[in-house]
Amino acid sequence: MAIELQNMAGEDLSFGKARSADPDGGRPGVYTVVYEYAQRDEGIESGELAVRLQCSLLPAALRPAGTVADDWDWASARTDCIRCAQQRALRPSNAALVKAAPARHMPWLRPSCSGGSYL
Repeated sequence: MAIELQNMAGEDLSFGKARSADPDGGRPGVYTVVYEYAQRDEGIESGELAVRLQCSLLPAALRPAGTVADDWDWASARTDCIRCAQQRALRPSNAALVKAAPARHMPWLRPSCSGGSYL
């Protein structure tokens, strides 16, 4: 789900793995999950939203406390996540510069997630 959310925001990602966190069977249903992301903040936000969606699908008696607010709405949360990722995404010209920077040993950074530019 985290990968698909990022793809809906315009990324092109596909790598993800889930493995039992306890192969000996002492904690059934607990998994270690690894997934690809292009931008760290968007990857974390997408993962948290995916977990929240899965928790919201559980019966109330099984849902971990505090994971999903009573008034939580998947459609709104999904739209907000995608919109935020798209606003923070690099524009084509900056994306080309950032992609070329490591090959030329040029440092780059993003000052903040709330705005600003790279380089």
